[in-house]
Amino acid sequence: MRDLSLKQVDFGEFTIRYFVIENVPYFCPEDINAVMATASEEVADDEDVVWDKVEVGRRIFSNDLFFEWFAVQFERFDYAEDIVIPDPLPW
Repeated sequence: MRDLSLKQVDFGEFTIRYFVIENVPYFCPEDINAVMATASEEVADDEDVVWDKVEVGRRIFSNDLFFEWFAVQFERFDYAEDIVIPDPLPW
């Protein structure tokens, strides 16, 4: 059985929730959207319940400060070839 314990990291006043499967982080889209909303930047709202590192990077690219912080914070993690969505999600 996998350990899907919820992890958290803070970006300023925001908490970003994520879990890790096989060294690949998966993020809560709600948390990413909250950060982007403060910069008056919209992130496409869709039905995805989880985003991998690549998807988050693609969606936050226009926010330089957040993008640079995110890249440094999660550089030790791998990329996903296939997104794994556990049921239930830890958030």
